[in-house]
Amino acid sequence: MAADAPLEITRYWERLHDSIIALADRVPDDKWNWSPAPGEWSFRGVFLHIAGSRHHWMANSIRDGQPTPDFIRLGQTLDGLKKQLAASWKRQQRLLADAEALRSTYANADDAEPREGDGYWVAFRRLEHDILHRAQLLRYFEALNVDVRDVDSAWVTRF
Repeated sequence: MAADAPLEITRYWERLHDSIIALADRVPDDKWNWSPAPGEWSFRGVFLHIAGSRHHWMANSIRDGQPTPDFIRLGQTLDGLKKQLAASWKRQQRLLADAEALRSTYANADDAEPREGDGYWVAFRRLEHDILHRAQLLRYFEALNVDVRDVDSAWVTRF
């Protein structure tokens, strides 16, 4: 990859994002506030965390000029949640398509681990985060015996 190229993994990451949206559509109506164990996030909490974390990083690390929206209030319905996931993804896509922004240096938005990195480092952290929580959601579906293999296999086989 040339030093000036945008992040080429974006088209694959977008498929991962699409699968997260598809998983939201598969949560049973009565299970949005369910979690597999005390102290773990509910389905709603995991999805809100994905969207909120994306917004947080873009606002506080990348400093893209947009505030973090009230994603918790806005994401209480399925439609609202999907809109927050989509909006947070669009914010990330702007970073991923901007070679200059990818080469720039940013402070970590997470105070628990202060450090700096370039936009590629930020992008990798965000990709890791999406993968981690998508796997968590798959575990939740498995615990409820909700078959989402079609969502999972559709994402994997499109490569």
